[in-house]
Amino acid sequence: GWLEDERIRIGWFDVRPSWYPKIIDWLEEECKAIVVVDWLTLLPYQTIDTSTEESMFRGMALRGLDHVPMVRQARSDLSTYIEDVTTYVKDFKVDCILWPMHMGHKDQAASLGFMSDLCRELKVPFLPLWSDIWDERYLSLDAIKGKLSNFFDVMELG
Repeated sequence: GWLEDERIRIGWFDVRPSWYPKIIDWLEEECKAIVVVDWLTLLPYQTIDTSTEESMFRGMALRGLDHVPMVRQARSDLSTYIEDVTTYVKDFKVDCILWPMHMGHKDQAASLGFMSDLCRELKVPFLPLWSDIWDERYLSLDAIKGKLSNFFDVMELG
């Protein structure tokens, strides 16, 4: 693994926030935890055809307009969430699912109960957090670290 003494494998179920590098360093150093899969892992990107100038511009336009990081999840229904979390658990062998739930993604609130039930069925701990991917004041980094530490302790992870 990436970490010499890896203890917790995390599935990060949302986009990466601007404060992601700060929390990742802390997770690795303090908790011996590593994010092994997130929404960027399952991107539906298509290769850009570089055979002609027109195909390159078309490919770059598609990438910018249609192949954004959360396109797989945001343009689908609950079945994609279920499929992705199941893949996280079975294929990536995660020990827990962390869902930062960006406060701008209000649609995720409707899925919360389903995701909690799914994780219970899959026997993997699930932690939803309401946060903001841009503004750390919504839920401070210290508060997130506290919630994660408590979660790891209570779920006996690591």
